[in-house]
Amino acid sequence: MKILIIGAGALGSYFGGCLQKGGNDVTLVCRNRGHREAILSNGLCLETNGETENVSINCVSEIDLKNLNTEFDMVFIFTKSKDTYNALKGSEKLIKKSTPLISLQNGIGNEEILQHFSSKVIYGCTTLPSDLKASGLVSSSGTHLTNFNSISTADNKLVLKLKDVLSSCGIYSEISSNISESIWKKAIFNSAVNVICALIRGTPGEIAKSNELISLANSVANEGCEVAQNLGIKVSTKEVKSIIFMSTTEHPNHKPSMLVDILNHKKTEIDSITGQIIRFGKKGNVQTPHNNVLFSLIKALEK
Repeated sequence: MKILIIGAGALGSYFGGCLQKGGNDVTLVCRNRGHREAILSNGLCLETNGETENVSINCVSEIDLKNLNTEFDMVFIFTKSKDTYNALKGSEKLIKKSTPLISLQNGIGNEEILQHFSSKVIYGCTTLPSDLKASGLVSSSGTHLTNFNSISTADNKLVLKLKDVLSSCGIYSEISSNISESIWKKAIFNSAVNVICALIRGTPGEIAKSNELISLANSVANEGCEVAQNLGIKVSTKEVKSIIFMSTTEHPNHKPSMLVDILNHKKTEIDSITGQIIRFGKKGNVQTPHNNVLFSLIKALEK
């Protein structure tokens, strides 16, 4: 399959590399010049559980993308939520209404943006951790799961095809009958672990070392679960806390994207994660004091 990956940072590059290794024809759209040039010169190096493999893969800049005339079978979006609309707008000539658009991004509400560009939208989330260790080198380790489904039941064959494509390249995936639950579960997890990591400038392993931080992460998660449950989304508080435990113990050295953004003095995805939890909390009259404080602290850092 001909596949386009828009947003070839750590996660987009890792997915793209796996898809290319699995026999697909993948094009990465990479904003990071150093990363892009390293891939073009030496290939993309994938490190999985300590084992490395070099993958030859096409990689273009956003400017070069505008000169492509290729028709893609699938387009994955891995940009930050705040950049989704502009990234798709810049790729508009390559995306038809019938082009499958796939979002596995962090945050709540990404599928609504994708619907402006295609009638075939698949959305979901992934717990696959990926780190950009150096230009041209991305790393992942530990267990993970990718969940997704389509907005339209008419796209069931497409969803099954995507599952086959991901499974054949080593990315374990499931079709979720209640994808809203999966997305909220991931967002609540991110509102705890990713935000705390960004604030302490540390990895999930640092949370595991501190009873105070574990308690804070669980309190943040409790609020998010209450907001989701108030919306009728059956998120299990116990399951979210088990994901937090898994992340802090199995992926102790992973640098979440929000931490990377803060370290690089960039805007974060706080609005599409914690901001959405707070917004829906206010609508449902659910109090979110811990989320409110963490949101304010990240906003202060961004400024």
